[in-house]
Amino acid sequence: MKRFELVGVYILNLLAMSFWGISFVWIKIVYEFYNPFTILFFRMVISACILFLISSTLMKEKKRLERRHIPMLMALAFCEPFMYFIGESLGLLYISSTVASLIVSTIPIFMVFASFIFFKERIDKRQTTGLALAIIGILALVFDTSMNLRYEPKGILLMFLAVISAIGFNILGTKLVKTYRPITLIKYQNVFGAIYFFPLFLIYSGKELFTRIPPSNIILCIFNLSLFSSALSYLFYLIAIEKIGINKANIFTYTIPLFTAIFAYFLIGEEFDITKSFGMIFIVSGIFISQYKGKFKRIRFLFRRGS
Repeated sequence: MKRFELVGVYILNLLAMSFWGISFVWIKIVYEFYNPFTILFFRMVISACILFLISSTLMKEKKRLERRHIPMLMALAFCEPFMYFIGESLGLLYISSTVASLIVSTIPIFMVFASFIFFKERIDKRQTTGLALAIIGILALVFDTSMNLRYEPKGILLMFLAVISAIGFNILGTKLVKTYRPITLIKYQNVFGAIYFFPLFLIYSGKELFTRIPPSNIILCIFNLSLFSSALSYLFYLIAIEKIGINKANIFTYTIPLFTAIFAYFLIGEEFDITKSFGMIFIVSGIFISQYKGKFKRIRFLFRRGS
C-alpha cells in the first residue's frame, strides 16, 4: 500500500474513533429535549436507511439474510443495539460522558475473560494484569478520596449492562460473522433494533413527539448520531480493517475516551480533573497491556458498537 493511501486509511480510522467519542456528548445534548427512547428509535431508523443505501450503492452488497439465520440475528440485535443502548443511554442520565466512555472502553478486556468461559481460550498473566489496572482505573473514576460514590450506583450498573450486552453480542456473532459481511449484520441489527425500540418509543415518547418542536441543534445532534456515529464510523472502521488488518485498526480504539473527554470539555463544559486523568491512564494502560504481546493479539471482538 502506498504511503499516501495508508495515511488516508489512518485518517478514516481516526475519524471513526472521533465519531464514536463525540457520540457520548451528542447524546447528553439531546437529553436536554428528548428522552432516551426517542433518540434511540430515530437513530436506529435513520442509520438503517443510510447503511442500506451505502451497502447497496458503494459496496454493491447483494447478499440477503437466510431464513435460518433470522432468529440468531434477532438475538444478536437484542443484545446490541437494544440492551446495549438501554444500558448506555440510560446510564448517561446519571454519569458523565467521559466516565461512560471509559467504562465502555473496557469491553475488550472483559471479552478476553468471556472467551475463556465460552471458548476455553487461555488467559495469561498479562491479561489478568490488564484487567486489574482497568478495575483500579474504574474505581478511581467512580469513588472520591473519601471513598464515596461520585455518581448514582444505577448509572454505573447501567453502563456495565452495556458492557455485558456487548460481550453477549460478540459471543453470538462469532458464527454469523463468518457468513455475512459486518456491514450486512450492522444494517439488519439496526432494523431489528428499531423494531425493539418502537414499543418503548410509543409508550414514553409518542405524545411529546407531536406536542413539542425540537430546536435545530437537537435535530442536528440526532442526525449526527445516525450518520456519523452509527453509519460512517462503521464504514470507515471496516475500510481500515480491510486495508491494515483488525489488529492495527483496533489500536486506534484507545483514543475514543480521549476524544470524548476533549469534546465534553469544549461542548458541554464537563470538568476533567486529575482523578479522571489517572482513571483514564489506568484503564487505557490495562487495555493496552491485556492485548499487547510483541504485537496486538486478535481477540474475538467483531467490531465496535458504537455509541
